[in-house]
Amino acid sequence: MNGLLQRGTGSRSAGNPRAGIPPAFAPPGPLASSPPPWAVDGAGRRSALRRAVVVAVAGLALVVGIGAMADATQNRPDRVADDSSTRFVFDVTTRSGRGADDAALALWALCARTVGNEIVDGPTAVADGRSVTFEPALGDHGERRLVGCIEDAGVDRVLGRVVELTSTGD
Repeated sequence: MNGLLQRGTGSRSAGNPRAGIPPAFAPPGPLASSPPPWAVDGAGRRSALRRAVVVAVAGLALVVGIGAMADATQNRPDRVADDSSTRFVFDVTTRSGRGADDAALALWALCARTVGNEIVDGPTAVADGRSVTFEPALGDHGERRLVGCIEDAGVDRVLGRVVELTSTGD
């Protein structure tokens, strides 16, 4: 029988990992003395652990940051008393100087949707611009949304300005 396939013969040592492997199929180099490619020494393990900790901390910071931004920008309902009201007065100027009444109504049509409170009066013309009364009163979030819309709305050549924002009641 061929000496390559016989085990335990004098031609091959018992501890040789290549015993029984034909030379054409045997990997080059000594097998027993080299560690497998996935084996890592002590310094490599510490480096890998350090990288894993950094990635975990960065991931946690990202999740916390996204959660904080979501809380800061989320539209929340306001808690207000039923017997309260808000009087809101805004003024509108146009860059052309004409059509301020129509521009005010167009701006109001755009911004009235930002708050869910019932409009009990307005928008009516007053000395300072247009007045609107809400019941119940607008809360902090509603006021910010409405003021932001009036001052930043995208109606061409129209500039809105908040003249008065007064809430009464609890």
